[in-house]
Amino acid sequence: TRLTKRLKIIRYDCRGGGMSQRDRIDFSPEAAGRDLSAVVDRLGLERFAVYTHTLAGEGPFAFAASNPDRVSSLICWIGETVRILPEVTRRIESIAHLQSEDWDLYCNITSRLMFGWDSPEAAPFAMMLRAGSSAEARPLAIRAAATTYRGEWPGRVRVPALLCHVAGADGPMRI
Repeated sequence: TRLTKRLKIIRYDCRGGGMSQRDRIDFSPEAAGRDLSAVVDRLGLERFAVYTHTLAGEGPFAFAASNPDRVSSLICWIGETVRILPEVTRRIESIAHLQSEDWDLYCNITSRLMFGWDSPEAAPFAMMLRAGSSAEARPLAIRAAATTYRGEWPGRVRVPALLCHVAGADGPMRI
């Protein structure tokens, strides 16, 4: 809220998430970079800072590396706000087959595993997961996000970068 008093903040959904297209998706960093380019071109932005997070994949890095004249700086949030325990991750992976068999059930179980079976946050998260992804897009998006800091693009960025992470978090730091 305080940033909006001095800056224009623009947010958009990455491929396969939110209200974006969810079928026949190219999750390559180059395609995601083209998406960002389309958004900023449409808005008439000439030079701007880019904020990215762990789940966004390499697209923002591809854009910053390919357009250093347009990107003033890159701000990277490394890690997750909510730490998911390895046991929870294992359990979610064990029901991965439900994504294609019963998307609603997968969303409900996943949210309850993450937040607690009786948590009041579980149902809203399941609703958001259902509305913001699909059985086809979710595994592809997760695979793309897994390469966020491990691929070739982060090392090609030549603009000032600020790396932010939770102290003590075990993040894939290779930038």
